[in-house]
Amino acid sequence: MLAKGEKILVVGSLNANEDDREYHRGQMKTVQIFDGEKFEHIPYFDGKGELGVSSFAWKSDQAMQWYYSSGSDLRLLDLANQQELDLKVPKLRGVHEIDILKNQLWVSNTYFNEILEYDVLNQEVKQRIKLLSSKEKFKNLDESEINPEDTVKENSYHCNQIFLSYEQELFALVHHVNGEQMVKRVAQRLLKSQGNGGVLSLQNGETKRLKLKAPHSVRKVDSNYWVFDSGHAQLNVYDKSWQLKQEVPMAGWGRGGVWVRSSNTFFAGVSKKRKRYLAFNEQNAGKNLIQGFNMNCQEVFQIEVPDVEQLNNLYLISEEQYKALKSLS
Repeated sequence: MLAKGEKILVVGSLNANEDDREYHRGQMKTVQIFDGEKFEHIPYFDGKGELGVSSFAWKSDQAMQWYYSSGSDLRLLDLANQQELDLKVPKLRGVHEIDILKNQLWVSNTYFNEILEYDVLNQEVKQRIKLLSSKEKFKNLDESEINPEDTVKENSYHCNQIFLSYEQELFALVHHVNGEQMVKRVAQRLLKSQGNGGVLSLQNGETKRLKLKAPHSVRKVDSNYWVFDSGHAQLNVYDKSWQLKQEVPMAGWGRGGVWVRSSNTFFAGVSKKRKRYLAFNEQNAGKNLIQGFNMNCQEVFQIEVPDVEQLNNLYLISEEQYKALKSLS
């Protein structure tokens, strides 16, 4: 499952919607380590954020310099020296994944329909891109257009990840490729449809409509794209041209995954169904899991994850990183 010295960093949080919550903040262990057999709590992160940590990022050649977000902030953590710096980026909310791509940090500022490029060398926001529900698709914002006091939600795309294609082009993973959320009436309640999910090119604004329902976590695996079609509780495999090759049933809502080359195993984060999506059948909720798949997309294990309400991300870390995390105080 894991080679000697390898560990899985497991990141979880409370559900964002209060109506879906079953835990309170003090019950939850937002960062844990899985060594292939057991989970170990990293208490340093317990007080971070209203909901918990959402994501981490680091460069492969600077493995002890971590960026992370709890959804409404951006921080730099020096694991070697046990020092942390708040980068004081204004107006962040609902941040999903952050990733270092082409030596810059890319942030999905989901709640405000924004994508941020953060210059890690100069420690400043290089560009702030507003996603528009119009022909133009993008607008670069300058500082005068950013009002930290403005908390109006603008989540028409629900962009939750920026990633590099195999051709080294930047794309955004979005729930709604046309920038619109449809609604439907169920039992006299208006519920948001999860939309027509797909990917959006940041180079030319072109979209690839993949008919995904609430997609998460694009990963490049064995010359393919593996994407969670979370709302349909499945893992979709696409070739480099985004042609669908396989649909793989999952145990629940997929979010956060990592390919472990030493065992040729894909570790997938699975969250139990939220109350809104249970269709009044509480017994169908499922469990929070790490679900393992081999290269043929066959399930090889399920491991229940304790003390979280939803899983946000999984990362492969080294023994050196693990020891540094344990020593944080």
